[in-house]
Amino acid sequence: MGPIKRAASTYTRNVNIEQELRDTGRACNRTVIVQIFAGTGAGKTTLAYLLAGELMKKNYSVEHAGDFMSEKRLFDQDSALGSFYEKHTEIYLEQLRRVCRLEGKVDIIVCDYPPLLSAVYLKKDGKKEARYEKIVSAMLEAEKALDTFNVVLDRGERHRDVKESCTDSVERTKAEDREVKAFLKNNKVQHGVYGRNSVELIAENISRYYQGISWLPKLVPEIPTYELAKTKIDALTKTTLARGIDGLVQRAKVGAEEKNKNKKAEREARV
Repeated sequence: MGPIKRAASTYTRNVNIEQELRDTGRACNRTVIVQIFAGTGAGKTTLAYLLAGELMKKNYSVEHAGDFMSEKRLFDQDSALGSFYEKHTEIYLEQLRRVCRLEGKVDIIVCDYPPLLSAVYLKKDGKKEARYEKIVSAMLEAEKALDTFNVVLDRGERHRDVKESCTDSVERTKAEDREVKAFLKNNKVQHGVYGRNSVELIAENISRYYQGISWLPKLVPEIPTYELAKTKIDALTKTTLARGIDGLVQRAKVGAEEKNKNKKAEREARV
């Protein structure tokens, strides 16, 4: 069984309250955020696309949030991921922004790199222990504001496919899996563990969860979830992370333009 939340089922539907929330603009449609947790190379992206397809067969509107972590690996190769708080808080905020901009606009959002996964990779050291706890606390608070369905993917005997960019050992990926599970358990984040061949079961549980909460309008917070998390984390990291994201996007554009120029030059040289 998956992480089916039953809190909504204890409510007695009150049409007057529902209409009042909508009339005052304090309510939006419910969106379930499906978050797939696992270490590197477990098959999160594959599962995300399979789940999206299965859910669309059930007539849900589904969007994929994208994976800013992978984009950052491609376009920011000069920096060592996992070395600084700023790197993973930047990734966290961008992933959260992508989720929040879709919330209320579709039925289901599928995340193969959940925002909260960044918390697992934040490095602890003696001097920054207190700051780490505060940053994670802000992330967990934002997590509670979302309607999440959390899937922990059990990779079984699968490890990252052999690719040119692969540097992770089998031992490291196993250690990452253990860290992910320990983080969720220690912070009491509700989740279910599924195998890679459980697509239909996961989709059915997601559908049951959605049906259980969809009738109740979601109260829109006075400060949007993303804005609140960003304000808190910016204060803790003492950097303007939005500027860092903008810079990353600009570097990506410049890199793409340079690559296209080089390809054009090669074609002209061959002619």
